[in-house]
Amino acid sequence: MIEQPECVVTPIKIRAVHSKTLAYLYTKYHDKLTRNAVRRIGSVYGEDLVSETFLQLTRDVDSMTSLEEKANFLCKATRDNCSSFMKEQKRLRQFHKSYREQEVEADAFLTDDLSLSLLLRNLINQLPTQRRKIITLLFYSGLSSNETAIVMNLSRQTVLNQKAKALLFLRGRCNAYLKAIGHW
Repeated sequence: MIEQPECVVTPIKIRAVHSKTLAYLYTKYHDKLTRNAVRRIGSVYGEDLVSETFLQLTRDVDSMTSLEEKANFLCKATRDNCSSFMKEQKRLRQFHKSYREQEVEADAFLTDDLSLSLLLRNLINQLPTQRRKIITLLFYSGLSSNETAIVMNLSRQTVLNQKAKALLFLRGRCNAYLKAIGHW
């Protein structure tokens, strides 16, 4: 087997550099961006939007060369995500208003995917902060358990344990809700 010289940049080395860069950016900007997003949209969903922004960064990180460019991307993308969220909320209000005007029973739209999605978001927001961040990074940002552990500066086992506890909570609350509305 031929050994590669140390100066060769392998995909594994690139991934390690990106993980460290993302962890640094997450540590430095996550709380500030979250506070800004919550202030802009007037909702606790700001943290979800910031997590989505970090997911966007992980997809586009190869096209950005400097740390400043990545930080600027985070700020602009968070602002854009907040604007999109506010537009989505406006559409939802109009949607619900039109349903009320048509006097459709509440159960008819509570089973709708959109309503279940909102239920799930509300339940995720009820999780303790660390579990909420882990679930967001794993399921919304698409990071692996190892990547989540690096970003959050936790052990992989802690991530797995917190994920299991969060999923148990979410399953229990979703099942209880579905039973309460007679759909289970």
